Amino acid sequence: MRIGINASFLRKPATGIGQVTLHFLRELIDRQKEDSIVLRNEYIIFLEQEIDPALKLTFPKNFTVVVSSPPYKRDDLIRKIWWERFTVFKLMSEYRCEKFLSLYQSATITPPGVDHTMVVHDLIPMLFPAYLRNNRQKLYQFVIQKAIRRTPRIISVSSHTKNDLVSLLSLSEQRITVVPVSVDPRFGEIPPASKTNEVLKKYKIETPYIYTGGGLEVRKNVESTVLAYKNILDRYLQLINDKEGGNDFSNQTFPQLVISGKLMPELAPLACDVEALIKELDIENHVHVLGFVESSDLPSLYSGADFFVFPSHYEGFGMPVLEAFSMSTAVLTAQNSSLVELGGEAAVFCDSYDVDDITTKMQQLIDDPTFRSSLGEKGLARSKAFSWEQFVSETMKIVMR
Repeated sequence: MRIGINASFLRKPATGIGQVTLHFLRELIDRQKEDSIVLRNEYIIFLEQEIDPALKLTFPKNFTVVVSSPPYKRDDLIRKIWWERFTVFKLMSEYRCEKFLSLYQSATITPPGVDHTMVVHDLIPMLFPAYLRNNRQKLYQFVIQKAIRRTPRIISVSSHTKNDLVSLLSLSEQRITVVPVSVDPRFGEIPPASKTNEVLKKYKIETPYIYTGGGLEVRKNVESTVLAYKNILDRYLQLINDKEGGNDFSNQTFPQLVISGKLMPELAPLACDVEALIKELDIENHVHVLGFVESSDLPSLYSGADFFVFPSHYEGFGMPVLEAFSMSTAVLTAQNSSLVELGGEAAVFCDSYDVDDITTKMQQLIDDPTFRSSLGEKGLARSKAFSWEQFVSETMKIVMR
């Protein structure tokens, strides 16, 4: 069986879909064994650009890598539509694909006789119209929705995204199978204290600290985390100065707030200018903005934190929560979208649109280290239910139907 795979997002390995693409291929390569059904297949990997050698992907003999760019060279949505809709369509015929797997929601429609399976991560632009700021973005979403409707087999990374597909695109539930993804294998083991201390020193982070990350998009709701932290800090400072109550908290160390993520000007107004907000609130001495963090340092950043805050307004899956779980770090996240099913009983939930509620839940975690430890243990146990082995195994079963 000749199976084509859209692996375009290998060019963006730091993104969520890039991570799924990279780890899917690594696991698929590892599964090439004499007694495995995948060995009897031939895989055609379609790319828009050459693979970065740093990814260290070595393909077996039954893999063919095809790099092809459309004649339209400008890197924008028109080029993306062209590649997904026309270039890949032509290549599928040229390489005589019998089945095709799209590892993300794309504009691809397969030629007659080519059986198509598509992984859908989310329908965010349909739920948040602010993401459709111009006609090119609207056109791209239109052709994506058309392609999803015409794809016979859909894989959803969460039950919530499946429900969105049913309600927003009127798809039959029978066409959709939920197959959760996982996180980078570097989260498979909690780093030793020496490694964590080394990373914290590198980024000039002092303990204790609360960590929030996952991006600075407005949808990620970093603004509410900062506002809630400001509320808690004000209360703390008031208690220190409250001599009438006989309280003296001057010997206690109040946790700083550590934020990772880089402000991308091209995302404005969809991104939060967190540094401007911190300056406006006059809490610069208590908040540490790291900017870009190397992926190899993330496990230590999570594991060194008292807890992780992620009150996103919407997630198709919620990788940062699973990353924190894997590091046995307590999690406060939003009671919405896929975050509820991902968090289960291992997280504290809040209303992402209610700063007072976020404040209360953060205060609870600051005050109760025993509760934090209990949550960390539950999160670590829950993280074991997600693996790339399972994702690839279930995905390939669906592709081969």
